[in-house]
Amino acid sequence: MTMRGIAIDLQAVTDLFTKLSSDVDVGLVPDGERAALGVGCGARFGTGFAALDVQGHVKASNVAFSGAISRYVGNLHAHVANARALLASVEQVLKNYRSADGVAAALATATMSRSGEYSDEATAASATALADGVTSSLTPPPLPSATVLESSEIAWGKAFDVQRMKDILFRDNLGEAWSQVSALRLLGQALENHYRRILELRPKLASIWPAGASITAAEAQTKLDDHAKAVWQDALCAQTTAKTLDGIVSAITTARTKIAPIHDRWQTVTVDFVPNDWNPAAMALNKQGRQVMKELDATVADLRTQIYWPNEAWVDRSGPDGTRVISGASESNPSSAPERRASARRHAGGLRPVPPAPGVNPAEGPGLASGTTPIGVSPGTPPSTLPVPPGLISEAPFGGAWVLPSSSTSAYGRLLPIRGNTYTTPGMANANVGSRVPGVSGTNPSGMMGVPMSGYGGGAAAPGAISRQRMATEQWEVEEGVPPVIGETGPFFLEEDEEVDDEQRIREDFEDWYNRYMLPWNEGPQ
Repeated sequence: MTMRGIAIDLQAVTDLFTKLSSDVDVGLVPDGERAALGVGCGARFGTGFAALDVQGHVKASNVAFSGAISRYVGNLHAHVANARALLASVEQVLKNYRSADGVAAALATATMSRSGEYSDEATAASATALADGVTSSLTPPPLPSATVLESSEIAWGKAFDVQRMKDILFRDNLGEAWSQVSALRLLGQALENHYRRILELRPKLASIWPAGASITAAEAQTKLDDHAKAVWQDALCAQTTAKTLDGIVSAITTARTKIAPIHDRWQTVTVDFVPNDWNPAAMALNKQGRQVMKELDATVADLRTQIYWPNEAWVDRSGPDGTRVISGASESNPSSAPERRASARRHAGGLRPVPPAPGVNPAEGPGLASGTTPIGVSPGTPPSTLPVPPGLISEAPFGGAWVLPSSSTSAYGRLLPIRGNTYTTPGMANANVGSRVPGVSGTNPSGMMGVPMSGYGGGAAAPGAISRQRMATEQWEVEEGVPPVIGETGPFFLEEDEEVDDEQRIREDFEDWYNRYMLPWNEGPQ
């Protein structure tokens, strides 16, 4: 269709904005929605840290990142809405131009020649009105100031032993965190592609619809430039934060790799050392674990200064011609914040927070003024313990836990045996040691009380002492024997299959007891 009476090429302007519209519908919207779905509504790292009462560097990063991605997703909706509003308002302007062009053509006389010089602002422009046709240069905005939250130093190795440190580190599925890294990069790329499309169309638009042509043209260019700047800032923030998240998740992965063998060693302290060495061995392992966590904190403390929140984007509903434009794009709803927090809790799997050891402040240094206070011994906050497997020592034939020394338990440590059951085991025929109900052998007002252990004096091992004890379930070879109980005659030995089943059952009961009472934070919601 040939346009008449207008000094600008309406079809060329229409084609340019059609391309921009196509970029929004085919590029920004699907890529952005895919990225927003992958980013989600909460940080997928540091869940164990985020549940702590004290805010260390990883928890501060978790909180900052969760807020940042909420801003990214909200801004994405605003960018799409603003782009569509701008396109709709320009389309309305072009429609008005076409109407004016038709009226002018109808009124023209047959002898009137087209000169291209008109007094109306909508048609007064010429291609040479401005050399470049651009109202102003497009300077990309700088990165906003990073959001840095206050944090405290955590008493790793003191308030949190090796078992607790390991459980805090392994609360997340880091595969989901890596997916967030990819999704955030995709979001940054989608926004950057949209920004570069605007940069490509901008000079072409200026050449056929110069800013000097009318107030409407200048205003349209200004709104397009403002939109481009906001999109570019979000793209830059998303890409920078994705790189930061990559570093944080890598640091957590490294910490996991380092803490795993320390935890494995923690699990076998009571097997590999004589009782006199249990406390110093646990102390040495806690020191190693503390070093791992301190290294993680130092790395994250440096990285978290590069988690950026872009400026909040608002939906602009007034078009260049002053009309109100209704957009079909969804917008960020502040009321969805509680739902985002609830979703984050659901993501954590409903597990209880890992508590600090009783009697120890979880924060150290400046963190003492943060309001955190030591907790007492309770079913939900057991003391720091080492597992004592079944058959290891005579005082705990069915296993138990060694409570490490602390201000809230004992200065030397205590043994908590399991209340056993009637088992037929090699070396302990028909031993009846109490109730089948899992528990400990005694209680006091604190909820934990053990029994003294023979031969344990809290000091170093005696010279020449062996570093490993004989298992109580080991069988001594004898040439003859008698049934251990009076009754029906039967073999004095156990079939091999029975022995395996019995030992396995004892081991499973021990593990169930230890996990339930010594590690209650891993047993599901409270």
